[in-house]
Amino acid sequence: MYFIMIKTLLPITILLSPLCTTVAVAQTAFNTPVITTVSGTTSTFSSIAQEPQGSTVGPASSGVRSTYNFGNNNKRLSSFTIGGTVYNRSNSRAPDAIFLRKNNASGDNTVFNGGSLYATQQAAPWKDRQIFYAEGTQSGTTFTLTPSYPGALGSAGNMEAATALLNGYVNVGIDNAFVNLEVNTGAVGDANVNANNIERIDLIWNSGIAVTAANRTVSGIIVANRGQNDDAMQLSAIKALSGGLNTGTGTNYLYSDVLAFNNAWTQKGVNGAALSGAYTPTVILAGVSTIVFRRSDNDATLGINNQLSIADTAYVSNVLAAQNISGMFLSFADLGLAVGETFYGYSILPADATVTASTPYSTRINSYLNNTIYPNNSGNAANGLDLSAINGYFAPAAILPITLSSFSLKGRATDVLLQWTTAMEENSDRFMVEHSMDAANWNTLGSVAAGGNTDIPQNYSFTDESPLNGTNYYRLKQTDRDGHFEYSSIQKITFTDIQNNISVMPNPARDAVYLKSNEVLSQVNLFSTEGQRIRQYNNFQKGTPIDIKDLLPGIYFIHIIDQKGYAIKKRFIKI
Repeated sequence: MYFIMIKTLLPITILLSPLCTTVAVAQTAFNTPVITTVSGTTSTFSSIAQEPQGSTVGPASSGVRSTYNFGNNNKRLSSFTIGGTVYNRSNSRAPDAIFLRKNNASGDNTVFNGGSLYATQQAAPWKDRQIFYAEGTQSGTTFTLTPSYPGALGSAGNMEAATALLNGYVNVGIDNAFVNLEVNTGAVGDANVNANNIERIDLIWNSGIAVTAANRTVSGIIVANRGQNDDAMQLSAIKALSGGLNTGTGTNYLYSDVLAFNNAWTQKGVNGAALSGAYTPTVILAGVSTIVFRRSDNDATLGINNQLSIADTAYVSNVLAAQNISGMFLSFADLGLAVGETFYGYSILPADATVTASTPYSTRINSYLNNTIYPNNSGNAANGLDLSAINGYFAPAAILPITLSSFSLKGRATDVLLQWTTAMEENSDRFMVEHSMDAANWNTLGSVAAGGNTDIPQNYSFTDESPLNGTNYYRLKQTDRDGHFEYSSIQKITFTDIQNNISVMPNPARDAVYLKSNEVLSQVNLFSTEGQRIRQYNNFQKGTPIDIKDLLPGIYFIHIIDQKGYAIKKRFIKI
């Protein structure tokens, strides 16, 4: 079993959408998918490309050292429409954890937590592998990848496959998720097999999302794959993280209905019923060429004939022609969840797992270590799920915890007034007002209490008493009582201080600041954001440095009284 848990701040989602009407959705194809780019880290490394059976890796690259250039264009599905209603991805309600459940000869689990290895590698024939794919192209022995590398290079405990899924990007994913053997040879654990050997994939929301009458038919998840040719699977929502049974080993989740899909996801069956219907998955990215990478976990040496050092990490095992990445939307109602229940995530299961052979289904789903329920000789023909890393909670703007209908700035003589209005709020706690001079590095100015639960428009305001000269950027961090949060859009204003005869230079500053003034100042006081006076100067002469070397990085205020008795407050940033 793999476990990786990474909760990070995700890109800003603009929630300035109007209230929408409830739309009944039942495995309905969505329209106009909007892809946003999440900037990442570029990296370059080299290793030996290996050619498994059936690979399309060119002869020039197979068995020789190749160079891999990973970019930083990570593509995320941020919104789409159904019936004219815009559905947004909730950035704060991404899954908290990904579990890749595997089996081995002893029936134990191999557990990884944040990249640390806690147990020994699984033994053959359940060989541990990390097989993931990324959008990219090949030119001889050089491979150019669009997204960032999913994980830390050269780490024995790095979990590329789990990290790829948790990041939630469209243009990365895992290859042959449930395959245990090579179809061409029939050998389990064959050294040249792109077999991830996963028995179950769990995406977990630790706090859960309550299913209500308002969100049941319009809130849900997107599941996507690459190619739609051998991607049969089953899926079941988790409605409790405990209370379920197993056959002696496994998890104890309590599950909802079991949904089964054919290879192309065009037909669906519920709780063991025959597959039926004529569904058409929506194309999210069209004509994407992908590079498949493979790495064996915790091997001291990797690659062809075990000649590749661990520092070289993953290697290319396949180059695939252009394929579509397509997906489907499943609402809470589609997942079989009722009003009053809680959505804690979902599990994706192999097509050949006999989880609906008897009831209760939860007992059989939990028992992923039972080989009679989860066969350990699954082939590629019906279990080669190439799962795209799209994940998350999608809902119309009106269903998200806070619907922000307006957010504006007003420059005044010496300050900036922020005003915003919410159309409705659910379980809201507070707004954190954040400020930046470059729209990249943010500081918190203050907090405003939110309305809690209300469908009546609420008006809010906050005053930045010391804006800086130049362009000031502001955003709101909308936080719920359960700790989840969303960011508003970014608003900006160019501020010119009416008291422009006095300014702080440089700003930001590291060692000292100076007050640019045409006169001697009666008094100058340096304060922290907590109101503590740090320095005081009387009859302050122009050109006198204010030493800040001993101050911690952050925001500070200078209170100035000029010769006429006028009080002026300035703000600067210590770096």
